[in-house]
Amino acid sequence: MREVDTPSGAVTKLPPWIMGHRGAKDVRPENSLEGFEWAIQNGVRSVEFDVRLTADGHLVCVHDETLKAYGGPDTPVAGMTAEQVTAVPLDAGVRVPLLTDVLDLAAGRLDLNIEIKNGAGERTYDPSQQAARVVAGLLDQRAAGGAADQVVAVSSFDHDAVSVFAETSQRHADHGALLMAPGQGTDEIAAMAADRGMSAVHPHHTSLLRSRSTRHLTEQGLTVRTWTVNSAFFARRLVAAGVVAVVTDNPLGLL
Repeated sequence: MREVDTPSGAVTKLPPWIMGHRGAKDVRPENSLEGFEWAIQNGVRSVEFDVRLTADGHLVCVHDETLKAYGGPDTPVAGMTAEQVTAVPLDAGVRVPLLTDVLDLAAGRLDLNIEIKNGAGERTYDPSQQAARVVAGLLDQRAAGGAADQVVAVSSFDHDAVSVFAETSQRHADHGALLMAPGQGTDEIAAMAADRGMSAVHPHHTSLLRSRSTRHLTEQGLTVRTWTVNSAFFARRLVAAGVVAVVTDNPLGLL
């Protein structure tokens, strides 16, 4: 693993366009406090991660609908309390953190791209978008209290979740970003953003294989972040075309 510490011990900051995927999932357990701390200690400026709502209304940082893939039970996170979720020891020796714990760890140290998980095909899909409302309320409450949270985007593949977040938040409405499925054309992406009144889109890199694809979106006034890119050459080409952030599994791999 490549080190980025200077001889004096001070951490050298990575380029601002490098955004760790689920923290830095190829280097440390995904969506874990250990992963976010690794990102901070290695000069990563921003990370993307996932949140889900528990049965008692708290937000926890986990990608899958259940903890089965990580060594936990096959019970939906939405059917467990936050205490139950965070108490489960996972295969990698970590535990699922609360969003509040991640925010506290990252405050003033990391820019954050929070992805709300609420897939229409999931057995616990919530059409009321309560998770989006809780994210909005929590971030607003922390901002009112003077927290140094550096949230740059609140995103989701469920575009209703993004719209509800933007409509609910008093302080972060302009942070909503539409996540796009692989292969969607830029005309469709731009139209969907216009329809939702969003100023940021997160297309898959397959939508941006040509430089003019990115330019087509930026010329519409859209902020473009893309996922998930593990090629340094391709990442730099995307940035040159106007992408402001490239989500990657190993941030040091793009140097």
